[in-house]
Amino acid sequence: MKEETKQRAVKAFLIFLAAMFVLTFASRAVYAAKLPKVTYTTLKYQKIPHALKFSGNVDAVNKIPVYIPEGLRVTAVKADCGDSVGRSNVIIQLDRRQLSDAIISLENQIELELGSAQTYAPEGQVPVFTLPDLRLIELCVSTGDSVSKGDTLFRLDSDYLSRFTEQLRRDLNADIVSLNELAATGEGSSADALKGVISEKQQIYDEYRRFYESGGTVTAPVSGTVTDVLVSVGGMTMDTAAVLISSSPEISASVEEAKRKLAELKELNDNEGKVCSPEIGVIADINLTEGDITDNSAAFTVSDPADGIVFRAVIPEGDTGYISEGDKVDLSFRNGKIRLENCEVKRIAKPIKGDGRKVVIELNDDRLKAGENGELTITAFSAENYGCIPLSIINEDKGDGYIYRIEETEGFLGKEYVVHRVDINIADQNKNIAGLIDTSLDDTTMIVQTASKELSEGQKVRLS
Repeated sequence: MKEETKQRAVKAFLIFLAAMFVLTFASRAVYAAKLPKVTYTTLKYQKIPHALKFSGNVDAVNKIPVYIPEGLRVTAVKADCGDSVGRSNVIIQLDRRQLSDAIISLENQIELELGSAQTYAPEGQVPVFTLPDLRLIELCVSTGDSVSKGDTLFRLDSDYLSRFTEQLRRDLNADIVSLNELAATGEGSSADALKGVISEKQQIYDEYRRFYESGGTVTAPVSGTVTDVLVSVGGMTMDTAAVLISSSPEISASVEEAKRKLAELKELNDNEGKVCSPEIGVIADINLTEGDITDNSAAFTVSDPADGIVFRAVIPEGDTGYISEGDKVDLSFRNGKIRLENCEVKRIAKPIKGDGRKVVIELNDDRLKAGENGELTITAFSAENYGCIPLSIINEDKGDGYIYRIEETEGFLGKEYVVHRVDINIADQNKNIAGLIDTSLDDTTMIVQTASKELSEGQKVRLS
């Protein structure tokens, strides 16, 4: 009887233990079901691809700007950008009445100025000299410009000036060495003659050295009007005057300019105020609309395709590092109906206006015409390999990026998973992935990719 009771007790205890295990696992399942459910990814080491697309247009190599005298009213614009035009096609119509009034006003002005004795007076011209045998790199004035005392007239090539001055110093030092040798050998007469040469060379060297130290810039010694510029960019200076300045306004220069403008106005009037295309081509730019008053900029530009065509596009400043001269790119036109692959980037230059860089690609396809729009496509890769993660998994906190890594631990009833916040530094990225630097993560680290609930530091999670 005792043995039977003992067996029933053991059996009841075992049933109790089994029930406790079942309840424990059930409780754990309920607990785990309440934890955030996550999926994970790991770092993938690779270069980051950048698929770049830029809009541009087909343009002629040779572009002809057309200028109209200032101050005339536009009554009609008869062409749009991209229009094909022939020689003598009317592009802009000017107000004929205002044109006639402008001619009369200019004729009166010229007559008045020609009647002034000062027009022909040579007095007051001040010649501006500089040191000879130097290369001019920048000309800051032209004939007819008004200048104030101290204004920059032109600048000389500082590199060339430096080399020239250094050569003078070497020649001077060589003569000094020769003088010492003559003195040592007792050749007094030769030494005396060489002393004179050295003194002259010393003066010349000092002049060039002082000029170099002053920056190689020539300024106006007086205020007035520039009446003549006798040097040109790239040319060499001489012993003669480089610029002439009149201390009083030089009317003769203004009369010459007025005569030139009068001839242009009369030619326009003879053509009934019509401004025509100078060549067969395509209108590349039109800078005037009906009612505008002309200024000193080009009224319109005609692309002449006779010398070939190119594709031009402006690359934004932030993307200029991904494209270089010599790179191969793909071009598409007419909504993809014409595709040109592996086209070489010939030139990259800074545009006259705006930021970024202008890319030029030569074209050799008879199907394309100047004025057409197109699209440039290039896939560029980062210079280095990075540990990459999907851009979508990066969280932000006050502008700083961070992710969660998953730590695996052994618990009483098996594996448990805890997330920890990791701040990250992004070296490069595209629309889909980010490349990390200076990170403690490696390709074995589990990184949270998705989570069913919002996570926090040290929180337990379950894997999907």
